[in-house]
Amino acid sequence: MLLMGRVRHRGAKVLAARTACTETKRTMRLPNDVLPTSYLLDEDTRRLLITWSDGHESVHPYEMLRRACPCAWCAGEGGQKGSVDASTHFTDQQTTLYELQPVGRYGLTPVWGDGHHTGIFTYERLRLLCQCDECTRKP
Repeated sequence: MLLMGRVRHRGAKVLAARTACTETKRTMRLPNDVLPTSYLLDEDTRRLLITWSDGHESVHPYEMLRRACPCAWCAGEGGQKGSVDASTHFTDQQTTLYELQPVGRYGLTPVWGDGHHTGIFTYERLRLLCQCDECTRKP
């Protein structure tokens, strides 16, 4: 069950322990029963923390998430290059995450400080983009 009402903003240090990530970075298919149970917008460290039903807590720095936006404008589509690449400079407003909106039973859409809100991150994509210590050590 997805509990989107459990959004918390935290001004203090992140206290939650990180659990081990067992997925590979190449491919992933989440089991049907693995869903986000809560998320935290940590304004001090500018990271999104997602707790999953399997106990994993994924870590997503705001700027990395904005750079990975899968929308057609940012990532491109139909053979057309998007507006975001490794050299794109973002303002603080563009990398301030204001809220997350659920999309069906499969993803979340970030709402950024500049109003951008068209990128749908599937749950599988969010797990693949995890920046926790365990996940970033995997090849």
